[in-house]
Amino acid sequence: MIIIMIIIKLDSPAVTMDETCYRIELASDGARAVERCSCGSISVHIGGLTVRITDEDLEGLATTLGVAALRNRGIQEELGKPHLHVVTEESGLN
Repeated sequence: MIIIMIIIKLDSPAVTMDETCYRIELASDGARAVERCSCGSISVHIGGLTVRITDEDLEGLATTLGVAALRNRGIQEELGKPHLHVVTEESGLN
């Protein structure tokens, strides 16, 4: 197993946490979660990865992920279509 830790220092006070912060869970499905901190930052947890973002970034990320999910579903459905059709006596050649 490989664990990668990414540390990003942001100068924005909206993403600076301290020992007085508390978090409110906004959404979770067990493997993924989104929390809002009392200091104003948003934490997005995906497996072992956590990214802290602003309110504006949360809105933009939600929109981007929604569009990506819809496009990905369309591609999956397109790839799932058979390229060859079986011709039987009942179906004929037309």
